[in-house]
Amino acid sequence: MSRIFEVPSSIAELEKLLILDVKACHNLERLPDDISSMKSLTHLIMSDCCLLEGMPKGIEKLSNLEVLKGFLISTSEKTPCEISDLVNLRKLRRLSIRIGSEAMIRDGEFESLRFFFALKHLKISWSVSDPKYDKINVVLPSSLRKLHLECFPGKSLEECFMPLLPRFVFISMELKITGGKLESMKVDFPYGGVWNHCV
Repeated sequence: MSRIFEVPSSIAELEKLLILDVKACHNLERLPDDISSMKSLTHLIMSDCCLLEGMPKGIEKLSNLEVLKGFLISTSEKTPCEISDLVNLRKLRRLSIRIGSEAMIRDGEFESLRFFFALKHLKISWSVSDPKYDKINVVLPSSLRKLHLECFPGKSLEECFMPLLPRFVFISMELKITGGKLESMKVDFPYGGVWNHCV
């Protein structure tokens, strides 16, 4: 829907709402300031909302969340919770992250992904082509089965992914790449981990 510019704060009163889907609302700029009261949410979908300025407070408190798409990393004021705060979402199986043009990525922020034990599908998108944003030190969880990288600004995946720790033995995973400047897909997976399928 193209004529929605903001989602009213009153929607946070819908405590039994299961799905909030604003995908591809291209003019959407604002979400409610705080959605922590929406405890029943299982799906929060904000992907393809290119004008969205920031994230609401309280996402990390939505303990029933299974799908979170369009999580924006921007300035600390516009993204009040970090990726590490989402670790408490024990049911989360799908996550997509967008690195915004003003992104301030904290040290070790993407390393905390290793503790997302239920996560099966992960998408990371870049809104900027600056190569400084490719060195984010991602550590993938052992449960992951599909990884999608969109508009990756670096030339090699080795610049982005850290070696897996011994207790996080990696089996196989599907890799999808769309756009970006990637030239080498080599990643040093210990213990025989491989890309199962590349698109």
